[in-house]
Amino acid sequence: MTSVVLEEEELARYGYDYENRMVSVSSLRGSETTEAISYIYDGDNVIAEYDDTGTLIAKYIYGPGIDEPHDAIYCVQFYRSRGLSPGYFH
Repeated sequence: MTSVVLEEEELARYGYDYENRMVSVSSLRGSETTEAISYIYDGDNVIAEYDDTGTLIAKYIYGPGIDEPHDAIYCVQFYRSRGLSPGYFH
């Protein structure tokens, strides 16, 4: 998926790297980008998320197994400033 379109209006755009990993998500309002998040990988695992200003918003720590998230550290200020609650791995 490269974008989300509703009633002919593009709401989000997704970017991928050469290994087909999602590396960015942009929220759109009309032709304006309202928010962008970039994903940083270590192999196949997302290890960090950054907002469009380059501020770290989440960091992920994995266990020894493949795709086994152990912990997530969120920058709560980023989520609260947008009226959201960060998610958590259990």
